[in-house]
Amino acid sequence: MNSRAPIGLVYGGGGPLATAVGMGAAQALAAGGLVISDLPALGTSGGSVAAAAARADIPYDDVVQALRGVRLPERRPGYMRAMATELFGDRHDPLLWTSVVRLSTGRRTRLCGADHPVAAIVAASCAVPFLVAPERIGAHRYIDGGARSWVSADLAPTADHLIVIAPVVAPSFGRFGSVLSGHLSWELRRWRRRTGGRTTVIRVVDDLASRVKRWADLFNPALAADARAHARAVVTDALAPDGRLHDLLSTRTAAPPDEENTQCL
Repeated sequence: MNSRAPIGLVYGGGGPLATAVGMGAAQALAAGGLVISDLPALGTSGGSVAAAAARADIPYDDVVQALRGVRLPERRPGYMRAMATELFGDRHDPLLWTSVVRLSTGRRTRLCGADHPVAAIVAASCAVPFLVAPERIGAHRYIDGGARSWVSADLAPTADHLIVIAPVVAPSFGRFGSVLSGHLSWELRRWRRRTGGRTTVIRVVDDLASRVKRWADLFNPALAADARAHARAVVTDALAPDGRLHDLLSTRTAAPPDEENTQCL
């Protein structure tokens, strides 16, 4: 992950809501002229599903159909891998990473689609503790990277400009959202120090965030549909000639390394 790309993407976690927001934002970026499959990406939990699907050009409706079959808790080994295989088959993707926690150490790490099937690394990143059995890949077992960080932006690919889609990281999510927001700021500072790159954060607007009252709301299909549509619309506006992300279309991003832009969705 050391080669430098003009643009990198991070898809933060948050269940099917995060999948919807991530795919809505990616759809707008693609419609604006960016080739999503050319952009290195890191995904966490529901964001890993969005990252893998967007890179494989899998329609959102197909993702929703696959996710409808997920019932939690479900602790049978291989359950999440089977769901992911329905979507991604046995494909590999050398520009896709997922954030996971290795059970033997309790530390975050990355899994790459160059080394393992996409279905395996997505399943590992979606193995929510106590709800889904850990995913075994090789000699190790892994759980959802969101157990340590819902975004893991500091583990993102090296790039001139990093777009971070962080659906549930906002003060409007209450104390929990404020804590996540502070942690994300730390991760972004760490990433900028390492890479000298520029960051843009895409969040969920307050009126959508206020509809998340409990964990189950992250799985609400109506809320996910609204969030996806809104993400797509706002990113589309941001890519317009007078928008804050228009410079991405030329992939020339020479902003100062300590600059942080926040594009709120």
